Order: sequence, then structure tokens, then C-alpha cells
Amino acid sequence: MTTSWRSCSSAHSNTAVPPRKRLLQQRAQQHGRTAEEEACEILRDAVKSEDNKPIGLGTRLAETFRGVGIEDEIEELRGYPVEPMEFDP
Repeated sequence: MTTSWRSCSSAHSNTAVPPRKRLLQQRAQQHGRTAEEEACEILRDAVKSEDNKPIGLGTRLAETFRGVGIEDEIEELRGYPVEPMEFDP
């Protein structure tokens, strides 16, 4: 089943350019591409971002500081209640 530009937007007259198509054309023009090339690029970017799973903070910190001299494993503190710091007046 092929999706037309009209089915992607709300009802418009046959002479008006649907808003999504107009925005796609403007974006394509900014990037020096045709609307079809721009749509393909948008889809490629969407698929790429699905392939890249987010990396956790702990993993990123470990990668950043790998090789700086800490040899011991640092245990995880999962399951401990979070409590605010107390300061002496």
C-alpha cells in the first residue's frame, strides 16, 4: 500500500500543498537535496538512532577513566535508600 502526501496530513484542497510536504521541501532546500532525498535521510537517521542503544552513566564514566590507575572493582550500590546530606549548623 502506497501512502500519498495527502494521507499524511489533514484534509486539504487539491491545489494546496500539505503542511508536512511544504516543511519537508523547505528542509530539503536548506540541505541542498530533493524532498525525496531528504525523506530518505530522515529515515536513515531514525534507523541509526534505534541501533544506538543509550549507554549508562556508569559505563560512560568507566570508559572515561579507564587506565588512570584504579585497579579495584567498585561495587554497585543498588537497592540502598537515597537520603539527603546532613550538615551541622
